[in-house]
Amino acid sequence: MRDIKDCMIQGFLSASCDEKLQRKVKEIHKDFQGTEHASDNSWRPQDVYKIKEDIDPIAVIQNALCFVEDMMGIFPNVDKTEINKTIKKLLDKGQENE
Repeated sequence: MRDIKDCMIQGFLSASCDEKLQRKVKEIHKDFQGTEHASDNSWRPQDVYKIKEDIDPIAVIQNALCFVEDMMGIFPNVDKTEINKTIKKLLDKGQENE
C-alpha cells in the first residue's frame, strides 16, 4: 500500500501548477529522460503540503495511475504512435514558448 501512496503523492505533485514541485516527481516518460524536461525524483511526502493553488482532481487521478502503471512495468499502456505524437506536440509547444 505504501507504493500506492507514493503514486498518489506523485500524482498530486505532477498535477500541481508549481513547476518546482512537478520537477521533483519521477520521470516516467522515456523520451523526456535526460532532457531539460526531465525531473529529478527528489520528492518527499511532505511536498504535498506545499501545493498552494487549486488542483484538478481528475489530473491527480490520471497522473497517479500513470505512476501505478510505471511501478507495475506496463507504462505506457497505450499505442506508442499516439504517445510519440503527444510528446512531439509538447516539445514543439515548449520550444515556441522560449
